[in-house]
Amino acid sequence: MKKHLLSLCLLAFSMSCGLPGGTDAPTDSPDAAAAILSGLLASRVPAVEASKTFSVDDRMAHLRVPGFGMAVIENDQIIWNGGHGHFEFGPSSPVTAETAFQAASMSKAVAAFGALVMVERGLLDLDIPVNEYLSDWEIPTDDRDQAGHITMAHLLGHTAALTVHGFPGYAPDQTLPTNEQVLDGAEPANTDPVRIDGTVGEAFRYSGGGYTVAEQVMEEVSGKEFAELMQELVLNPLGMYHSSFVQPASDDVAERAAPAIDGRGDRHDDIWHVYPEQAAAGLWTTPGDYARFLLGISAALQGMEGALISNQLAERMITPVKGDYGLGVAVKSDGDYVSIHHGGSNYGYRCSFSYSPDMKSGFVVMTSADNGATLASEILRSAKRHFGWGEFEQQVIDVVPLPENWEALAGSWHIEEFDFTFSIFLDSGRLWIEDERTAPWQLHHLGEDVYRTMEERAVISAHRTESGDVELLTLDLGDQNVTARRVEG
Repeated sequence: MKKHLLSLCLLAFSMSCGLPGGTDAPTDSPDAAAAILSGLLASRVPAVEASKTFSVDDRMAHLRVPGFGMAVIENDQIIWNGGHGHFEFGPSSPVTAETAFQAASMSKAVAAFGALVMVERGLLDLDIPVNEYLSDWEIPTDDRDQAGHITMAHLLGHTAALTVHGFPGYAPDQTLPTNEQVLDGAEPANTDPVRIDGTVGEAFRYSGGGYTVAEQVMEEVSGKEFAELMQELVLNPLGMYHSSFVQPASDDVAERAAPAIDGRGDRHDDIWHVYPEQAAAGLWTTPGDYARFLLGISAALQGMEGALISNQLAERMITPVKGDYGLGVAVKSDGDYVSIHHGGSNYGYRCSFSYSPDMKSGFVVMTSADNGATLASEILRSAKRHFGWGEFEQQVIDVVPLPENWEALAGSWHIEEFDFTFSIFLDSGRLWIEDERTAPWQLHHLGEDVYRTMEERAVISAHRTESGDVELLTLDLGDQNVTARRVEG
């Protein structure tokens, strides 16, 4: 079944009505926001600071996050939708309910939902090999001839064994690649070709490249540009009127978009990056709009009249395929309830959401700061505590005094795998680590020449010579181990 254009009337959309949150709830519910934002617990602390609470402003200052947006859902109504802080430190625009952020990888959930709307309308089948829909570009086969087995379900569930984990984006003044150039890794694309590397359907392998293939399928089947298609299929029907997949950002979005902030709290050299890989990372939105999307999923799960997809498709979306990932969303089961969630990380933007269909509650946090993921996770955990989703699990770490000759760690260090340089320095009897875009974080000694900060996940081990000098560090990044060598001079 090669690609064929179906009747455009199948793409005509009707405004949904009677959906959860379909009528605007009050966006100023200070009690809910204050309860969530008061008494934040840091994600990771030395044992002496266990259970110590902080104000949200204290955490913002420490993490160099000047502002964020947040939406809160309770009983399937948006009870609070607004912003806190400003675009930048110092005099700048305040973050409001209309401030636009890049959703980054949270775009995938919306894109997956759009694909399911196409399935609902008979335009796609989740289980038909996608190469049967494609003609402008097809998934190249591998030495096991697996390309003809990859379905839309594989793409949306990250089980297609495709390469290219994520995308760095492009500076605003750079030439943007076409979809086909991204998929083939051809100039001016800045990522490798999207190719099969493994056994299709065997395991979860996160692939932004797979979502770019899904985007290609959706465009070829509909005959429409992806941004226009998503506006018709999802954004407009769900009332997401402050959202757009258009890349570069339209004038309307750019006028209210928070600029990207680096790890030092300073504005990035580029105001933001452009993501032509729209399904994977290209959504501009607000927390309130994203909350409306979550309510669209809820409406489908409840089988409500006017829902954009059937209860069966919605259940398939939130049913884990491999690991804890369904179609476009991660899924977590906590005893009596199930929740869906996803995070996002673009150049200068970090965001996260969590929503429980069983509890009919959820929250969305969006920041325009490199350190925003930590703040978002702390706010989300506080919100879960507020809604009774379980206790906050704070990582308490035992630290010990610095060893003899701890000064030997000071200097510049280079990680060849990432072509990345950082510095360790001494100040006020403490060790600190920083790089040109990241604020100094204190290095705590865990014993046996092992160190870590409380803000990052990396654990650093120092390797000493017989004389006590340190010329080599190894870093455990959680999913990868790398080596750093001292930079001379």
